[in-house]
Amino acid sequence: MSGCWFARWAAIVVAVFMVFACSGSGEETADGDKENGEAEEEAACLPFGSPCVDNGECCGQICYPHGDDFFCTDACSSDNACAVQQVGACCMAIQGQNLCMLSEICGGPDADGDPDGDGSDGDGPDGDGPVCVKNDLTCQDTWVLRCNLSGTAWEPYIECNNGEYCEGGQCKIPDGDVEETDGDEMCGDVQPLAILKRAENIFRPDESSPPELARIVNSTNTEFEDGTYVQLAATESGGELVFNFDVDLAYKYIFLIDYVCGPNWGEASLFFNDETSPIMRGPEEDPKDRIDLHCPNIGLDEKPLKKILYIEKCLPEGEHKLRFRVVGKNQNSEGYTIGVDYIAALPYIPEEER
Repeated sequence: MSGCWFARWAAIVVAVFMVFACSGSGEETADGDKENGEAEEEAACLPFGSPCVDNGECCGQICYPHGDDFFCTDACSSDNACAVQQVGACCMAIQGQNLCMLSEICGGPDADGDPDGDGSDGDGPDGDGPVCVKNDLTCQDTWVLRCNLSGTAWEPYIECNNGEYCEGGQCKIPDGDVEETDGDEMCGDVQPLAILKRAENIFRPDESSPPELARIVNSTNTEFEDGTYVQLAATESGGELVFNFDVDLAYKYIFLIDYVCGPNWGEASLFFNDETSPIMRGPEEDPKDRIDLHCPNIGLDEKPLKKILYIEKCLPEGEHKLRFRVVGKNQNSEGYTIGVDYIAALPYIPEEER
């Protein structure tokens, strides 16, 4: 492991959900977001708070809704990390991620002059005032509900499953030790360290399919820090890149994947072991089951598509397989190639512990 690679992933662990600004990167998403057609080095990303249309415009790779508009934001680990970008901005838990929010959302003065920024006028639920305190949590059956940012309604937040029950706005495990999942899988409550892997180090070409099309590629693109990545030059759907993935401590993790995309490449889904349903990628309010790796007009054979976050999943202790399966292609693409550069599993931090 090179020092450069280690330092890079260490920074991710410290910030947990930090999505670093990638200057000039035009991310290609599962929704088929298009490149702007300009050379990558000439593109400029939008800073925090800027109006935006899609994730690829933003330096932090997140375009977040606010009212009728959208603004660029970034993952964060503290209020200070956000306040240096805008006075009064804060780090707020949003659907399983910590994101920088605008000062008016965080509690700064708003249109009605309320210093708490919650719009409360003391009318209570019978008037125009809030019915709950923003971001408060409560329970309804097996669901954790969260008060929306305007304080006007409770919204579904997390469903308690795998034997958990909801109490006090939290999913709890009956015996207080582990949660049971299907089969013999167990998910503990002791937070582990992040699992960080370079794709080529855990690659299983013999288990990939077709094996003759699975290989480690040396790229001339200097955006690849070690110059290599794993590729499946598939000619149809159904092929897989397979990786060993060992878990020392059972826990809920969030996968963070650096994919590779290129002109006329395909779409990929991530599967755990032999599960038939793919792991969904975030955000939770609009989950996707695949990632589009077709990147037109980049002027290169391939480029990194970094820091794609998935929704938290319980990973039991032991030896496992990650399968990146070709599931189709963009209608504008002529091929099915997929690529993977880095694989990380970050421990999921419940909102009440942040």
